[in-house]
Amino acid sequence: MITVEVERTGDPDQIQAVYLEKLADELSHRGLEAWLMAPPGRTPSLYVVNPAARALEENVYVAVVVLVVVGGAYSHRRRR
Repeated sequence: MITVEVERTGDPDQIQAVYLEKLADELSHRGLEAWLMAPPGRTPSLYVVNPAARALEENVYVAVVVLVVVGGAYSHRRRR
């Protein structure tokens, strides 16, 4: 599990990019290649490739989960 501290801004794409950059660092330390893809107006993603087997590649996206506390209980919603 990767834990990332993120300062809250009004831009969810910026928050997602921070998480993806941290993941890219972790994957690079484990021998994978990773590039942050953040074209304007699109959801950021991380393109990950195994250099030992180029056919093993994935695009990774972040789902931001918002916790809502209501009367001592909480529920979660996925933010899009």
